[in-house]
Amino acid sequence: MTDLVDDILAHYGVRGMRWGVRRSEGELHGGGSGHVSTDHQNAQAAKEKAKKHGTKSLSNKELQDMINRMNLEQQYARVAPTPKGVRFLKAGTKFTGDVLINVGKQQATKLAADHATKLIGVMLKR
Repeated sequence: MTDLVDDILAHYGVRGMRWGVRRSEGELHGGGSGHVSTDHQNAQAAKEKAKKHGTKSLSNKELQDMINRMNLEQQYARVAPTPKGVRFLKAGTKFTGDVLINVGKQQATKLAADHATKLIGVMLKR
């Protein structure tokens, strides 16, 4: 008798499930309403709406959410530690740029001086 019970396969599915109907992300993660809305998504939608139609098209709440999100992201960027590699890369890039600018200035000055010397020599020979 116990052998018959072990051979039974039962599937109960999800309540309300229909063939060919897929569940949304929100339903899969326990939301149930279909669409999961986050602060980031709200702020992003408000930013796109403001870009397209101007800030006058936003409600007070949308504008406030967008500004709060932008302020928080800026504050995080100021406070969050940057990895050492990024810091060194930025410093190296700045140093290399400064060296190239200085070398370029020196070469331009040298070329201008050489050209002026040649012109003065030509003028004196006449």
